[in-house]
Amino acid sequence: MKKREAVLDVFEAMQKQNYLACYWKSPDGLNDALDVVQKDVDLLCKHEPTDLLHELGFKKFSPQKRHRLRGVSHWVKPVEGGFCHVHVHERIYTGRTAPLSYRIPWVEYILHHCVVDEKRGIPIPIPEVDFLLLLARYAFEKKITKKILKASMRRTTVESIIEHTSLVLGKRRGKKLGKVLRKKSMPSRKKIYSLFKNGLDEIRSPTLSSSKFALRSAEGIGRLSYGRLKPELLPDLRPISKGLSTEERGLVVAVLGPDGSGKSTLTTALEAWLKDIFNVHKVYFGRGDIVSQTWQSLAKMKWALRGGVPEEKREEGKRKEKMTYLEKKGREKGTKKIVRNLARVALADRKTRDAEWVADAREHGAIIITDRFPVLDIELLDGAKIKDDGTLAGKVFSKMEHLVLDRMTLIPDIVFRLNISPEVAWKRKPDHHLEDIRAKVEALSRARFPHSQLVEIDASKSEEEILAKTQKIIWDAL
Repeated sequence: MKKREAVLDVFEAMQKQNYLACYWKSPDGLNDALDVVQKDVDLLCKHEPTDLLHELGFKKFSPQKRHRLRGVSHWVKPVEGGFCHVHVHERIYTGRTAPLSYRIPWVEYILHHCVVDEKRGIPIPIPEVDFLLLLARYAFEKKITKKILKASMRRTTVESIIEHTSLVLGKRRGKKLGKVLRKKSMPSRKKIYSLFKNGLDEIRSPTLSSSKFALRSAEGIGRLSYGRLKPELLPDLRPISKGLSTEERGLVVAVLGPDGSGKSTLTTALEAWLKDIFNVHKVYFGRGDIVSQTWQSLAKMKWALRGGVPEEKREEGKRKEKMTYLEKKGREKGTKKIVRNLARVALADRKTRDAEWVADAREHGAIIITDRFPVLDIELLDGAKIKDDGTLAGKVFSKMEHLVLDRMTLIPDIVFRLNISPEVAWKRKPDHHLEDIRAKVEALSRARFPHSQLVEIDASKSEEEILAKTQKIIWDAL
């Protein structure tokens, strides 16, 4: 179903049940609201049509706390290319700051002064009321410009505007507005503000700027810090999304599979599908081996200073490329092994903190998609990697890693297990060792998720088929 069809269904169903409702934003934006999936549809009505929207397949979601307003709700339904987002208003708000400061108390008047748009069959405010709404918002909202006001004014006359202003705000203000509008140039925001401010209901003090409001909250400080530092260094301060959250508990979706199965492709596609509407985050639970990267960088620098890599070292590098993960790990000795084990403990701690953050975000209604997910008892699936080899260092590091991983109690709600033959996966990722891929495929078959919804996915199918199947399962779970 296309977005336009979904929106028209809503208005048609409301008209059949004699609901007073209209699209209350400027009719110039109606085409975009009907066809562009990133745009929401602003529906004004006296009472929220909860049962009707449920029957049409919509689900209700909530914005972040600082964006919540009484009498305003958000309803979402999947459509072709994304989502249809119906923004239901029982009240109309405006203001300069992020927590909006004023309510426009004209809902009844607007609903009783509507016409049906001939081209699209949707009720919209008559031109005079539309202009008054834009004018009231112009006093507070920078996005309403003089150009928009002029376009709206061309659809009506000054006399008609004065008549409706007198009915809404009183004759004195109607005359004042008439004097202002008869001038050649459009009035300044200051003049309109002084005219309208006493005719609107002030609900909050407008003195607090949006930047100060953001900085006074933990989320604002987190976003500020996160913007200046890398996610690897501050995983606990991920940016807070402005998207919608579930009414109660959120959702954790884990995507598992061997290298070459399409985990990253699927998680990126799911995030792109959800991010325009929802409070969604993608978390990578992979290795992120900083030690290997640092070691390789230092080695390159050393050989660059010495004028090139000797032939025997090149041969040694080629032999290592042919080794499996477990063979390379078995050759670790001395200082290099200690440094790698330190990195493994640090990595386990980072994954645990990531898991704690994911659990907290889920409790606040967020949707989290994870690329991989630690199966703690299987080493090849991001589980414990340090074995107790009988040495003092081995015992200490093994104990440290287990103490860290024991804090990880996160259970995903949905697990997508991507099944693919090792040979096909290796063709997609020829830089990986075939035996490593075989070992991961075997390890995945042993993984159990008794408290999660496990969905088996044939990863050899097309990306479109896999995405469509996973999208349906996620939507049903929300």
